[in-house]
Amino acid sequence: NFMLIRTGIHNVTSPLTGNPVEQQRQVRKIYKYPVYGTSLIPFDNDIALVKLNLPVETTEYVRPLCLTPDVESDLSQCVITGWGIKRGIVI
Repeated sequence: NFMLIRTGIHNVTSPLTGNPVEQQRQVRKIYKYPVYGTSLIPFDNDIALVKLNLPVETTEYVRPLCLTPDVESDLSQCVITGWGIKRGIVI
C-alpha cells in the first residue's frame, strides 16, 4: 500500500501539489507500539514510528517535535500532535 506523509501544511484537504512550503515523503515502514490495539480504551497506546524514503528538511514550517525526557516533569505545558478525533469523526 502507498502512504504519503505531508509536512508543512495546515489544511489536510489542500491539493497534493503547488504548496511551496510542503514536503511530501513516502512511507517505507511503520513500527507500531508492541501493545497497540490490546487495550479496551480507544486510542490507548496509539503511537508508532514511521520510516520515510527521504529525510524531512527542517524549515520555518517544519520542525521536530521535542519530547520531554521525564514524563513526571512539569506537566503545566505540553505539545500535542496527530490527527485524533474531531467532532466525533476520526481524521
